[in-house]
Amino acid sequence: MRYNKKANGFTLLEMMFAIAIIGIITAIAIPSYSEYIKQTHLNNAAQKAEHLQMLLQDYWEDNETYVKGDNDKLQKVLGWNSGDANITSKVEAGKDGIKSSFIITTTHSDFSDEKIIIKYTRN
Repeated sequence: MRYNKKANGFTLLEMMFAIAIIGIITAIAIPSYSEYIKQTHLNNAAQKAEHLQMLLQDYWEDNETYVKGDNDKLQKVLGWNSGDANITSKVEAGKDGIKSSFIITTTHSDFSDEKIIIKYTRN
């Protein structure tokens, strides 16, 4: 008996090529996506630091001093909240004997090795 029926499906070689192509695309896409997520988080932290800077400058207008401290103190005194539990900020004021200066250091917990630093001295 002879069968003239054509086989349906894919050959092993076709399947291996398809898997290889998917692997290459994945190897390119994952690092790009990871960098995109990192930049998004760091940009968000930078925006929060800039907002904090404006609040500190407004606070100076009323009190002629700056608030020092971390997230908890900044929230109590300025009403500032980062809105993201992963973002922490610290303010150091009056560094190097200059009363009208401050340094804001903001970090995102997922990328704590990269800090956003804003140095400000009032003229």
